[in-house]
Amino acid sequence: MIVLGRRAEDVDEFMEKLEATGAFLDVLPTQEELTEEGLHKVTLEGLYTPADAEPDEAPAMPQSTPSSPRPGAQP
Repeated sequence: MIVLGRRAEDVDEFMEKLEATGAFLDVLPTQEELTEEGLHKVTLEGLYTPADAEPDEAPAMPQSTPSSPRPGAQP
């Protein structure tokens, strides 16, 4: 994600708060530049773990069910 902050400390605080939610891990800056407006533009990378996901759990696959024939279809 790309974030803008008035100060580098603001971006650091944002990263800490992301990790404190428990939904983001290993948030680190990968690029940083100062914009013409004097803002810190920082690219962040990290791992997002949805709140309802269990560790090492694969997403549930829908169960396939036999479908009824379309009207007018030959059996």
